[in-house]
Amino acid sequence: TILAHAVHLSEAERKLVKRRKAKVSHCPASNTALTSGCARVRELWDAGITVGLGTDVSGGYSASVLEAARQAIMVSRHVAMTEGDGAKLSTEEVLYLATRGGAEVVGLEDKIGAFEVGMQWDAQLVGLGEVAKGEEGKIGEDGPVDVFGWEQWEERVAKWLYNGDDRNTKAVWVKGRLVHYRPEMEHRS
Repeated sequence: TILAHAVHLSEAERKLVKRRKAKVSHCPASNTALTSGCARVRELWDAGITVGLGTDVSGGYSASVLEAARQAIMVSRHVAMTEGDGAKLSTEEVLYLATRGGAEVVGLEDKIGAFEVGMQWDAQLVGLGEVAKGEEGKIGEDGPVDVFGWEQWEERVAKWLYNGDDRNTKAVWVKGRLVHYRPEMEHRS
């Protein structure tokens, strides 16, 4: 069973979910929009429950998993306001929820959700705008994320997570097949 939301589970219910090997689809945008509650993802993980991200648009506003990851970070910070900093999720953790966690929730962890030998090649090529020193008019050309050259890899990923959108998606592969490509990227100087 995949349980959506899981915002009001008692300790006994968490134990039952784990015992029955049910899994949770965390839908932060929907829960926030409906003010139905905040999933305590860290608590679920600590209880041994598998959690992935969901994009419940019947209550939320976006089918974007990137937006769901962004909202998952914010919801975890709201939980931390009353339960302490241990409730906060990192950039890496919400990206895990969006990829590997989601694959585990639907029982496809041996096929999708990671870049490992033997798994399906589902990938997205993300481009970030390079801002050259002294160049004006470059900001925002490649979407809402700009890189100035001093950022570490983790900082670039965090910039994309917090500010990115579909303009940063340059190519997408599903099961190894290219399904989206922006040819205009080839002609940039």
